[in-house]
Amino acid sequence: ALQEICSHAAFTFINSEPLIDYAVPTLNRVHYIGGIGAKTPKKLDENLDRLFTLRNKTVLISFGSIVVASKLPLKVKQSIVEVVSRFPEVTFIWKYEKPDDEFAKTVLPSTPNLHMLKWTPQNDILADERLTAFITHGGMASTQEIAIRGKPGLFIPFMGDQPRNSGMMAKSGVGRVINKFDLFDAEKLHAAVKDLLENDSYRETAQRISVMIQKKPFSARETLVRTVEFAAEFGPSPALRPQSFDMNWIEYYNADIIAALVIILIILLSVLLKLLSILLGKV
Repeated sequence: ALQEICSHAAFTFINSEPLIDYAVPTLNRVHYIGGIGAKTPKKLDENLDRLFTLRNKTVLISFGSIVVASKLPLKVKQSIVEVVSRFPEVTFIWKYEKPDDEFAKTVLPSTPNLHMLKWTPQNDILADERLTAFITHGGMASTQEIAIRGKPGLFIPFMGDQPRNSGMMAKSGVGRVINKFDLFDAEKLHAAVKDLLENDSYRETAQRISVMIQKKPFSARETLVRTVEFAAEFGPSPALRPQSFDMNWIEYYNADIIAALVIILIILLSVLLKLLSILLGKV
């Protein structure tokens, strides 16, 4: 069985960065390689570079590849544009899959600080020193890129692991989280964006975490390569294999101990009820 095969693995790799993730009990054979998928950033093309020169502050808006921005409810899109218009001194780059649809054609002329792009090189943009903040859905890749690049974020989780990812980022102090239904309320969204832009603690914390990741004794890639080479040379170590793999469900869940305690509790309760009935019968 697959579970049996995995139980004999020499090591286990987890795509998580301990410096931003929740603290959890772990095993000696578990190694964290969060951010290993982050590519070396490339220089921005001429058009994107020009957008960064328009104003002193620039914000990227992207909800990933699953949530299609152009298909969001009209009220949500209107709310986002309304908030953008309230920050004329900030350039907003929005990953919007259909920048030539009717909605875009309607709002872009009256919102000069908003730029809708069909595709955005997220990693490259996050690596640019001129980027002020990132409004994101909180996907795993996005949160790790934010941590590596040292940018503050406004996290708006939609589904799956996004609420957890967003929560751990807020706990780390690199941004804040709002409910996806707050996108319908321009006032709530405006307050969150305003806080993100004006609260310097988010940026300071994000930059500190970025430096910490860069100065770790071993990078994610080094950890992966060295550990795999070690495993290839020596194979699995019995000392690193948890005994729980060889336990049946009764042992694993302490079912025998729990059952014994329940039986003792039932006996004590029965005796107590019997004594009460005897005492009440004598009254």
